[in-house]
Amino acid sequence: APGRRQQHLQGEARRVVRVGGQFLLWVIVPNVWLAIAFPPVIVHGLRRARFWRRELTAAGFRVDRSGTSRGAAWFLAS
Repeated sequence: APGRRQQHLQGEARRVVRVGGQFLLWVIVPNVWLAIAFPPVIVHGLRRARFWRRELTAAGFRVDRSGTSRGAAWFLAS
């Protein structure tokens, strides 16, 4: 299942980050411009920023900073 794979990958990222280290996740998130330019991409399940924040937390990360930039969301986690 896709959710299980994502959780596994994030858990592996958590495992290899050194103590005191940080992990940067940068993902494409749906927005109005992306929906106009690439409607099939939106239909096939891009996840919103809040989904990725929950996934990082579930994998054992603490999100230190986050933001958005032109159709992308980023999370700096430790």
